[in-house]
Amino acid sequence: MSALTNFVSVKLLLIVLTLLGIGFAAYIYFQANGANLAWCAGNVNSCRIARIQALERDYSVINPSK
Repeated sequence: MSALTNFVSVKLLLIVLTLLGIGFAAYIYFQANGANLAWCAGNVNSCRIARIQALERDYSVINPSK
């Protein structure tokens, strides 16, 4: 076991595991939102309008007009 720790330090192992975790999270995010991201990349203005409308809907739920 000591030969393994001499070859691969704990710091390097933590860095590799952290990078793998970030990469896995990015993979899952793009799998879930890939179609939306591709649509937004192709339709920038429509995407901005859709985001603004979604924010307005969210705000109206939180703060309904009286």
